[in-house]
Amino acid sequence: MKISIITTVTIILTLVTSASLLTAQDRILFKDPKPYESDRYKDIKGEFYLFEDWVTADITDKMGGDYANVLVNYDGYEDNVEAYDGKGNFLNLSPTDYTKIVITDSNETLPKDLKFSESLTLIRSPHPSLHADYYLLLHQDGANTLLAEYSVSVSTVTERPPGEIIEKKRFNKRFKPVLITGDKIQKFGAKKKEVKKAFAAFGDITKWCKSNKQKATSFEGMVAFLKAQS
Repeated sequence: MKISIITTVTIILTLVTSASLLTAQDRILFKDPKPYESDRYKDIKGEFYLFEDWVTADITDKMGGDYANVLVNYDGYEDNVEAYDGKGNFLNLSPTDYTKIVITDSNETLPKDLKFSESLTLIRSPHPSLHADYYLLLHQDGANTLLAEYSVSVSTVTERPPGEIIEKKRFNKRFKPVLITGDKIQKFGAKKKEVKKAFAAFGDITKWCKSNKQKATSFEGMVAFLKAQS
């Protein structure tokens, strides 16, 4: 079977381009990585990561470049999304350079509060008043956006057995809702009164959720309510 010169050249160019893209991806994402330290918070009990293990994600950079199947996790204590190279090295992703991270693993990998979602996307802060590096995008419809701010704090319990003082530290995960309607940005707690006030422009979320067997203080209930109003 004869293969034309044009076909041969096309195949070669395709292979060279693909190889160049893969090399560029590796160079950009894992330039100057750091050795991964699994015991960096060895004196603090509990979990600081958003996910129980590394999950695969597709990443978009500020120039529109895409990077597929990158292992990531979100350190909520330091507010860093980390990329892992599978070889014992990691680096922190800058929201200035990497604007969107779409988790491509099954929703079974998602935290309990977010398992209702078919997929999860992390976006860089959409407004200067929102100070976390990344936010979890839960719903977006026109001018209305619902985000979740993920953070991890540390609580300390002091025990005083005879002759000594022992401090025990533990991580505490928190998801804080953020509702953006046009130019208005609201950060609020999970108490029913706060949720009702935040969504008042759309109607009574507590009554709607009660009628539709949803929990108004859950992210699932908030998303369902917004979808029903759109």
